[in-house]
Amino acid sequence: MVYNIMQSITNDLDTEIDQRKYKYTMKININMAIGFVKRFLLKILLEDNEEKMQKLSDLLFENILKNIVPIRNDRHYKRDNVRKNKHPINKRKSI
Repeated sequence: MVYNIMQSITNDLDTEIDQRKYKYTMKININMAIGFVKRFLLKILLEDNEEKMQKLSDLLFENILKNIVPIRNDRHYKRDNVRKNKHPINKRKSI
């Protein structure tokens, strides 16, 4: 449920990003958005005062919009997954 709330917030905020200011197309950093929603959602839901609730939700939206990342097209570098014996103590045979 929280993930669906976070997705609806980020979908609404994606349209507010001014793409003309950046070289690449920008999108919201989902990892940071999850953290902000996790931190602010319970406070917003438990708040009795509507003014404070609105301030908290505006702060949530502001924090999410501050953390945007570029979408870089045509990134296809081969990953180097060769890790020779990084932790050999973990590879011991059990007796």
